[in-house]
Amino acid sequence: MSAARWRNWSRLVACTPAVVERPADVAGVVRAVREAAAAGRPLRVAGSGHSFTPLVESSGTLLSLDRLSGLVDLDRERTRATAWAGTSLRHLGALLESYGLAMENLGESTARLSREP
Repeated sequence: MSAARWRNWSRLVACTPAVVERPADVAGVVRAVREAAAAGRPLRVAGSGHSFTPLVESSGTLLSLDRLSGLVDLDRERTRATAWAGTSLRHLGALLESYGLAMENLGESTARLSREP
């Protein structure tokens, strides 16, 4: 995919990677990683751009997982959900709410789910 300028939310960190990939499935992620490695390009994964650091800044391949979004699995009995890596917290909250669930804590990635009263 052609390169585009990437910026974080504050616009203080920016880069123009050689390639921007936005795969819609796992096979696309594998392909993007293999192509970057074969070309000798470093690969960075872009999230929502909330970091204040140049964590994503790259002149190589920028991998956006925003098309890999949604629930993979939901276990109501164990109050556990598995989401695709590109799922934003805002989107995940709305998805869980539709099942009467919510995130107990947004502070860490292993947060347990809770049932709403």
